[in-house]
Amino acid sequence: MPLAFAYFMGLAMGGAGGGDPANAQPSIAIVNEDTGFASKLFLETLDRQGLRPVDGTEAEEAVRGLTIPEGFTEKLLAREQTLVDFFQLEGQGQEQSLLAQVILFQSMVAFNGYLVEFAMERGSQAPVTEAGLRAVMQKENPVALDATFAGRKPIPVGCSLSLPGNLVMYLLINLMIFGGAGVAAERCSGVLRRLGINPISR
Repeated sequence: MPLAFAYFMGLAMGGAGGGDPANAQPSIAIVNEDTGFASKLFLETLDRQGLRPVDGTEAEEAVRGLTIPEGFTEKLLAREQTLVDFFQLEGQGQEQSLLAQVILFQSMVAFNGYLVEFAMERGSQAPVTEAGLRAVMQKENPVALDATFAGRKPIPVGCSLSLPGNLVMYLLINLMIFGGAGVAAERCSGVLRRLGINPISR
């Protein structure tokens, strides 16, 4: 029973919170009201930065939600400011929510960087096209960031986290149950009292 319970708890805890802490990829529920290419490329940027866009039935696993408004592509082509709605979901942890917010900010900076690079290559008055912007996105990034946790051992997740805790919990439960039953049985039988009157050492 302890091993089976720890196994199922490990599966449940392994899928929550974005997976491996060393490579966290929280999910974000997407409500895309735009039909243009800019919203599609923006969602690809989110995925590249480590924020996994989901919709439909997978939206239950999301830690935050994002609504891309209608006319997102048209405003981008018209060089007008566009606002997206980054909303909170009920019952989600604050840590993963803050992580998703940081990754969203990185994605917005990266997407605006693609637009700036496109304008620098083709001129500020050149119309933004899907093929041109995608060509900029597919270029190799000259700067790479390798971020890892400090220390020799990574933060445990899944079975590595649930197994020790559950084994200790079941050990304490059994110790209290059977230890208490043993003490009660000894008081009824009086073994220690009968030993105490015998001519033996402690």
